Amino acid sequence: MLRIIVFSIFLASLSVDAGAIDLFKKKEFVPFDYTAWTDTARLNSSCGDLPAVYPKSIDGTAVFTGSVALPGIKGECIFAAAMCHAVETMNPETEKIEQADYSGNSFLLFQHDTRGSNNTETAYSRHTLIECGDGELRYTSYDLDARYREKGIIPRTLPFEKLNPADNPRHRELIEEFSCVNASEVKAMADFIKEHPDLMFHNTAAMSKGKVTEGMTELEVKVLLGMPPAERKSGERTRWIYSNDLIIIFTDGKVTKVID
Repeated sequence: MLRIIVFSIFLASLSVDAGAIDLFKKKEFVPFDYTAWTDTARLNSSCGDLPAVYPKSIDGTAVFTGSVALPGIKGECIFAAAMCHAVETMNPETEKIEQADYSGNSFLLFQHDTRGSNNTETAYSRHTLIECGDGELRYTSYDLDARYREKGIIPRTLPFEKLNPADNPRHRELIEEFSCVNASEVKAMADFIKEHPDLMFHNTAAMSKGKVTEGMTELEVKVLLGMPPAERKSGERTRWIYSNDLIIIFTDGKVTKVID
């Protein structure tokens, strides 16, 4: 359900109001056809020892999709471990979990990655929908932007739909680089899940409301609030200090008091 809602909203946001005044309309462009290009272009089939995945075009939108087999692990455990990995590795200043469907085992991430430095620096932002089923993790990345330098020193930002990797070598480099970024991050998430196959949420009804309640586990609080800036331990009690106005107290790993 989250996939349908999120992707439908995104595609709808791309439409142009037919009643807009022509004078103020921007010149329309034809989105690059990644499906046709990837079927004929000679692209790297791997990123090191990782398989490379390239975008396809869906209704004019560049989309990366793929899946990872995780045999023997329940969907709800894959979901919990994937969210835990996302929270532990994301930069809270530029990345976040935007939505979560705790009954459907899926969540939406906004991701931002930077590669290189100075004149070679590139940055990629996108939304990624993670869907978890028994023995499988599926991902769909869309709303992709690349910030890069092509000529001169001033960086520019373009959506993937406006890139032209068939004719522009720099644009092709961006697509191939992002393919490796994507492959590396998917592998890291899959490896984390394999290392933590038994993680699970036990208070999904409360989590869906977005508020910490007594009885929640450290994992559940971490997913809701992120990693605490400060932590204090005293015997069986642990304090997660998010601010002077928000402190979560755990006893034996479960929330026993919320100070806010």
